[in-house]
Amino acid sequence: MKTRTLVFLLLLFACAKTQESSAPTTTSAAAPEPPKQTWGTTGPCSWLTDAEVSEALGQPSKSTVDTENNNCKVDPADKTGTVKLFYRVANNTGAYSFNKAFKDAEDVTGIGDKAVWSGSSLAVVKGTRCLNVVLSPADEKKKPQKSEMKAKALALAQKIVERM
Repeated sequence: MKTRTLVFLLLLFACAKTQESSAPTTTSAAAPEPPKQTWGTTGPCSWLTDAEVSEALGQPSKSTVDTENNNCKVDPADKTGTVKLFYRVANNTGAYSFNKAFKDAEDVTGIGDKAVWSGSSLAVVKGTRCLNVVLSPADEKKKPQKSEMKAKALALAQKIVERM
């Protein structure tokens, strides 16, 4: 019985080796794909990197989680910064409805399903989710122009909406 088992295992091993050697071999020069980024899954500040925020705002910036409201709060990383920011992605469209109700509300096209700018706040709806981006001056003495703040909000929102 032991001999029969041993012969069976040897045959099985030989067949497996034959299959391996007859299988076509390919060499691939392509590097393996990097793991896919799962934006927004590790907290409110995981939609953007600090580098992306710093580039869009034109200033060194540092993100922290506002634990009271579960928003991402971004402050200038040094005294040269002129803009503070907070953003949040919600599973409802409340921020859009809120912003839309103001007299100065302006519809914004070319981003998400619908968007509105009001005061210093941009709300963008995509599907059933809504992104709210709010910019404010870091120092009232260095207050940026409204058009500059809107352009910065749109640049940041575009990156997040692409990831929603």
